[in-house]
Amino acid sequence: MGYQNQPNQQSQSNQWKQPSPQPSSDPMSTRAVAGNPGPKRDESAEPQDVAVFFDFENIVYSTRNCLNLNPDFGVLMDCCRSFGRVVIARAYADWRRHAPTVSSILHAQDIDPVFVPSYQYGRPGTNNGSIKNSVDMHLCVDAMRVLYRYPHLNVFVLISGDRDFIPLVRALRMEGKMVIGVGVTDTTSIYLGRAVDHFVFYQDLLTRAGQPARPAVRPRPRPRRQGRYRSRR
Repeated sequence: MGYQNQPNQQSQSNQWKQPSPQPSSDPMSTRAVAGNPGPKRDESAEPQDVAVFFDFENIVYSTRNCLNLNPDFGVLMDCCRSFGRVVIARAYADWRRHAPTVSSILHAQDIDPVFVPSYQYGRPGTNNGSIKNSVDMHLCVDAMRVLYRYPHLNVFVLISGDRDFIPLVRALRMEGKMVIGVGVTDTTSIYLGRAVDHFVFYQDLLTRAGQPARPAVRPRPRPRRQGRYRSRR
């Protein structure tokens, strides 16, 4: 399945293949224990109902930049199912900026893609403006709507490393919900890891799935020439 982000030309060779990780050694906090699959559940109790929210571009760009891989959504959803019965799973992005095949990839894992438009700021007709989106705001509003509309949901999984979601995490926990975070080690905010009840690193998920993850290889800068150039006469 070859899904590539169209606007990101440097990832043209990045195919949807099975990743390859290293176990993370960065203990983000007492709640974020590397290699720990998560809090143990009482199998005799009723299953927990789980809602999953993907900050799609955060997880995709993080895995590409840090691991030179596209994320394995099957591995991510298996992690979410380990906390209970997933009844809602939504991914937020401007899908016009991604290949059409991404929707079928998400639907195959029972993830609903939610369209969030992006906007370009700057003078019309020029390429000088920056592209902004409101994925964070849409995700937060949707999560709060789910919180009050479906009170039986007691586990919320946030797949992102963005610290901007800390107010959402605190609001969910104040309502008595367990909040789980999932993200890439090198791009996850330490403050987000401390805010959630438990944080799972994506590299550890790949390791447990038997897919060793290697960091992306960065090209070495060319050495500078010593001395000065003399002008020809």
